[in-house]
Amino acid sequence: MYGPGAQSDDVLVFKPDGHGFLEFSSPETVFAELFHWTIEADYRLRLKGFKILHLPEDNPLRAEEAPSHLDGVFAVRVQDEDTRAGRPMRVLRFFERPWSGFSDHYGFCRRDLSRAEMPDFSWIARRRVEK
Repeated sequence: MYGPGAQSDDVLVFKPDGHGFLEFSSPETVFAELFHWTIEADYRLRLKGFKILHLPEDNPLRAEEAPSHLDGVFAVRVQDEDTRAGRPMRVLRFFERPWSGFSDHYGFCRRDLSRAEMPDFSWIARRRVEK
């Protein structure tokens, strides 16, 4: 799950219906911010957050919800770049980070997201309970 040498992983998902989420997972924290997205002029990306999900350590079976504060228009660039994976990859790069503490760039992976409504934390919850 985590990249080579990493203790955490974050995934940024843009669904074709205009919904998306940023999911962050580590052995200690599970967090997701849900948002709506649109593309503005001049390669600017509008993000409007509507919910934060967090799986607390003390109650690993139920995600807590909180309102999002994400609301902005961000300049982005999409281009092929050399990556640490040893091969070129299409990369989305933010000129200003929408989320503090997260990456300013994300490699593209194409997957079928038609059934991905929200991040699914159930596998992490089960693992925590089994410990």
